[in-house]
Amino acid sequence: MRAKLTFIGAIVLALFISSCSESKNEEQRDQMLEVQTNWEDERDELQADLRELETEIDKKMIDLKAEKEKADADLKAEIEKMEAELQDEKSEVQKALADLENASKNTWTDVKAAVDKTTKDIESEWKNFKTNIDGLLSGNSN
Repeated sequence: MRAKLTFIGAIVLALFISSCSESKNEEQRDQMLEVQTNWEDERDELQADLRELETEIDKKMIDLKAEKEKADADLKAEIEKMEAELQDEKSEVQKALADLENASKNTWTDVKAAVDKTTKDIESEWKNFKTNIDGLLSGNSN
């Protein structure tokens, strides 16, 4: 009888340990899914911000092209410099988008830090650039 009780106790203990282990595994899976979702959400948000910036650059390039058609030679030269700068900015945005697209959970921390820095730099340059363009074009209006 004692052997039976010991055997049953061992089975109950094994089942208890097994259920604790399964519960812990479920918790770990849930945490992993949350981390996966969080970095993907952050990536998607950064991509949307960069695409918006890319659209703004494209619009400003169209505006500059229209201004260049009616500008005198000096202004055309300035506009061409600005177009080159804009193209460089757009290339930086596209590189950051590609980096985000190729990011994985394992590389996310490094990619995010690099893209955050690039984005801040581009946004700062973009604000200065828009101010310079507006000043140049308004100062040379006919």
